[in-house]
Amino acid sequence: MKKHQFEELSATLQAFARTKRPQPLQAIQALLPVMAEQRGVPVLRETARAIVDTAKWWP
Repeated sequence: MKKHQFEELSATLQAFARTKRPQPLQAIQALLPVMAEQRGVPVLRETARAIVDTAKWWP
């Protein structure tokens, strides 16, 4: 990942941290096709696993 991409991602994640849970989940849902195209099925599995894990930690 290039530095500017990391900075953009970091800013986006910080913005999502100040929202309610549905907003980031909707954004992730919208990005799933792009994620699949760029990184394939494994990234989709990892994303799903991260969402489930997070829901367990913060129900």
